[in-house]
Amino acid sequence: MPQTLYRVKNALYRCGMRVFMPDLARQMAQEGNLALPRDGALLPDGSASAPEFMQVEDNGANVTIFAFSGLDVLYAGLARYEFGRVLHQLDIEANLVFVRDVHRMGFQLKPDGTVGGPDFYAAELLHVKNRLGARRNIAIGSSIGGSAAFLFGTLCEMDEVILFGAAFNLDGFAAPSMLRRTALNWRQLLAEPRAYVELLIVTLAARWARKNFARRVGEENISRPLEIFKRAAVKPAVTLFYGVESLPDKSQAMLIRSCPKTCLVPLPTGRHNTPAFLKKQGTLAAHIAEALNNPPRGSTREAHSTEPCTLSERGVPPVNRPMHTHAVFAKKINPSAPTLTRAR
Repeated sequence: MPQTLYRVKNALYRCGMRVFMPDLARQMAQEGNLALPRDGALLPDGSASAPEFMQVEDNGANVTIFAFSGLDVLYAGLARYEFGRVLHQLDIEANLVFVRDVHRMGFQLKPDGTVGGPDFYAAELLHVKNRLGARRNIAIGSSIGGSAAFLFGTLCEMDEVILFGAAFNLDGFAAPSMLRRTALNWRQLLAEPRAYVELLIVTLAARWARKNFARRVGEENISRPLEIFKRAAVKPAVTLFYGVESLPDKSQAMLIRSCPKTCLVPLPTGRHNTPAFLKKQGTLAAHIAEALNNPPRGSTREAHSTEPCTLSERGVPPVNRPMHTHAVFAKKINPSAPTLTRAR
């Protein structure tokens, strides 16, 4: 009976993903992840094991990249590790640490389901960071995984964070006024219907997540990344990619526009899932490589909706001109940043 129920739920899940999130479903199918995992393996004594939440690839490198799962809040099942394929595709000389939120609760819960997730993950990440001993540490994440990269990049005093559609203040993202503005954005519905549906789902999911966080961990225990970042004595440099036609993502970007060492990168799309947008353009790897090789330094780079893509000003190909190799970036590495491209 449990096996039959799983098959029915899995079939409904796969169908729903292909209808409402086709790009993400296609990407997951390519990676062999378009299925609901069976939650919790059993230990020899018959009890359920705590799900694995971290994978570490120690390559003895002087750079460590921490990649956080994020888009999993949009669908059911055990969270997957993200950015693995593109980071391996870049063939960079770096240690890789993949972290997933096994409860899809914005890392608010520990893997065993108890409260205190932010403190737990920060301690675990700091331990791994110190053990690997890299001179340069970078966090990367998309959506709520971007929020996690921003939070733990700050708490663990990492050097840089690379974010895609991150929510720095979930209250603003989940506000009734934002849902209303998103739902009534008829211009986007006509211009980018897929982006309109995606944003509507994301905004509804953000409202559900915000209420669920308060119910599960208590209002006073919800982590607030932007407040923590502003209070921190040591702040990471921030590169933020976001869809300029996405109302909630643009409003979130404006929250950090006055922060130092920040580069805001508006992309010509209304999608929240900007990694999928860049991947479709053929430039995801190129943009990540450029962000890795040329982190923001000094004063803030301000972005405006009239700018198609500020990265083109920093030497990155525009999103409408596909880049089929990342080798070109080996010639453009900032001398002040450690070399990331592996010697061939």
